[in-house]
Amino acid sequence: MNLSILRDLEQAGGMAAVAAVVLTVVWLATMVRTPPPEGEASERLAFYAGRPDLLRVHFLPAMFIAVAYVPIWLGLAASIAPSHGLLASLTLAFGLLYVPFALIGYSLQFTAVRGVLESISGDEDRWLPVWRVLSFSNAPESATGWLVVLGYAIWGIGAAFAAAALVDGSGGLEVATGIALAVTALLTWLGAIGVVGRNPRLKWAVLVSGVTSAVATGLIAALLLG
Repeated sequence: MNLSILRDLEQAGGMAAVAAVVLTVVWLATMVRTPPPEGEASERLAFYAGRPDLLRVHFLPAMFIAVAYVPIWLGLAASIAPSHGLLASLTLAFGLLYVPFALIGYSLQFTAVRGVLESISGDEDRWLPVWRVLSFSNAPESATGWLVVLGYAIWGIGAAFAAAALVDGSGGLEVATGIALAVTALLTWLGAIGVVGRNPRLKWAVLVSGVTSAVATGLIAALLLG
């Protein structure tokens, strides 16, 4: 591929990575400021029923972060491609697979789930089973939770391939980015195992991976824009 095209992809990916870091900070701030309850589905339903606009506040930034990862993966693959063509292809293939999982899971929160809230009209018991399936959470009955966590685990596979290429580089920033991606990949897999195995300790790995992925994304920005 033309070197100028690769560089353009790297620049676009770097700028998208900066945007993703900013969005992550905004998203974490909103979740800390207005945290949804971690208890039963009925508690989350009551929480969002009283404040339905929080669905957009909580999940719209997460959806934009997923969109931002399209140019990020393209830019990262472009930077890896000259020296590790196969790993670049695998990074791109698995990394981009995450995007539709996240888009579906998060967008349903302020479309279908918002529709459920508007349809309740005091009949919470009738709509609670639908809420359990559609609303995003780490609960085993949450289909959207499973969808996003599965997509995130696939994201981890792409990150692992990128890490393998980056830690083989000669620059300190490349190695640091590779290590951050490798740690995040491991945490996404542990979190997925925790969700599948209903292990509350391992479920926390998903939340921790959100922090490490922000660090990795910041390093990617520095790498691609440098």
